[in-house]
Amino acid sequence: VASLLEEMGVDGVLTLDLHKEEIAGFFSPRCHFASASCQPAAARYLHTQRQLRRPVVVAPHASGVTLAKAFFDSLAELHASGDGGSRFASPRAGAAPTLAMLLPHKASGSERRHLELIGEVRGQDAIIVDDIIDSGKTIARCSEALLEAGAARVFAVATHGIFSEESLRIIAVSDVTTVVVTNSVPFSVPRDHPVRRKLVVLSAAPVLAHQVAKLARLPPPSLDQMAATFPMTGSFFDQRRSRQLGRSSSSGVVSPLRERAQALHLRAYQEEIGVGGAEGNISDEAEMGSEGSRDADRDADLHADLEACMVDLASCSGPPRSAHDLASLSSG
Repeated sequence: VASLLEEMGVDGVLTLDLHKEEIAGFFSPRCHFASASCQPAAARYLHTQRQLRRPVVVAPHASGVTLAKAFFDSLAELHASGDGGSRFASPRAGAAPTLAMLLPHKASGSERRHLELIGEVRGQDAIIVDDIIDSGKTIARCSEALLEAGAARVFAVATHGIFSEESLRIIAVSDVTTVVVTNSVPFSVPRDHPVRRKLVVLSAAPVLAHQVAKLARLPPPSLDQMAATFPMTGSFFDQRRSRQLGRSSSSGVVSPLRERAQALHLRAYQEEIGVGGAEGNISDEAEMGSEGSRDADRDADLHADLEACMVDLASCSGPPRSAHDLASLSSG
């Protein structure tokens, strides 16, 4: 896949919480590779909205330690600074977070694998951190093991909610209190499904906006990349987008995403071939104007479009429901 992208002329790839960090090695130096993380946003949400009591971050397996450590660092930083975010109420003071890990262990003479806990969770709020929730069985097994070890409550955090097969039913009947995912993958939940009371979906838009701006060497957007831009639960899955793509955003940009993207492409094409204006041509003076000024104007326009696109994306009441919706967002 990496070779195909490079042969197509892709200059850079931006990913979100890779399943395996080794994937980056498949890209050659000519293709810039970057990976963003939604762990700070998820940590902010739990820190400010769930009033954690003596939180302990748990890696569900040995390969998940790196991601769990990233979440732990974000949570510890929030705890140390007392930062709950300007949009949220200040969280209650509590003990600093700790780390733990679950490892599969097969007892001698038994075919059944048990989860061995490394660390202490008794009387604490345990937070399982993983990159993907697919079947939901890992979350269910881990939450059961943690409660047996004396955990007060169990939360689960994952960047990508695949939710295949019977995963929603498994999570609904499991002992986990809340499952936090992002809208990186489109999914749907039946109207009357009991998992609604447990599921929280956060926007990945601010994280991606900051990373894109950084790669494009543009000023950072005004969106707070650590903020849970819009937690979505319950009837969210039945609602249509509260704001259509063509409506005004908080940045004051009123152009629809698709029209804005088309205008950018048209302007770039006109500059490339040296035509434009009402009569289809531009004067020599305009064509030979200050290159520095044109670059500055273009950067300002690109930054405005980037921020407007991400604000519009973050203001949607839900992730794309279909490939058509996803294509509409991607076109911007």
